[in-house]
Amino acid sequence: MTNTAVVEQAPEQRQLAPYQSAIQRAKDKFAQVAAATVNYDRESIFAMQALMKTDFAMKTANNNPKSVHLAMINVASTGLTLNPANGYAYLVPRDGAIHLDISYKGLIKIATDTG
Repeated sequence: MTNTAVVEQAPEQRQLAPYQSAIQRAKDKFAQVAAATVNYDRESIFAMQALMKTDFAMKTANNNPKSVHLAMINVASTGLTLNPANGYAYLVPRDGAIHLDISYKGLIKIATDTG
């Protein structure tokens, strides 16, 4: 009986899925427009988690990575986190694209933050 070792590729050698590349490409623009309350590194993790939750969301994101890119820019411009514990905003697959949907909690946060 022989043991075969599974060799993991280094992260920089792995091929990124289209939606992952779109999230990564949003980093510079995200930094330009981001409010002080959101951080790209955290939000990109939340975005990947949200898109990996269902096959439909992942398929939609891979078929339309530009919509993922734009949704990440919208996260930065609204200043609302995708952290599911807060429930302020969500990435939602709809009409063949990924959209940023703001919850009622997010709307309340925007209203109270802006006075």
